[in-house]
Amino acid sequence: MQLPKEAQEGQQAYTRWGLTDNLAPLLTQDGVPFGPTVVQDSRHNAIARWLLKAYNEREYFHNSADTASGLERALRDRLDDVDVRRVGSVALFCVRKPVTAARSTNGE
Repeated sequence: MQLPKEAQEGQQAYTRWGLTDNLAPLLTQDGVPFGPTVVQDSRHNAIARWLLKAYNEREYFHNSADTASGLERALRDRLDDVDVRRVGSVALFCVRKPVTAARSTNGE
């Protein structure tokens, strides 16, 4: 199945920045990484659009292609027990288990 262009770009953003590839090997069985990201697949008011553009141009943020679905897909590809929730323009994520060997995306 071909993913929509926006979903492909969102997933590529997380892979490109190494979030999931760097996080998964470091996660212990009882580790619980969590965090937020401002997602681009939502409505932003004029001030938020201006701030996001400015922060991405200055490289304070690297989320110009982030989507909630891309974040969830990238995390689920490498980690088990993933929870991603949208709150306004922010996606909150929490993961609780490293990926099992059978689901490893790189064949290891």
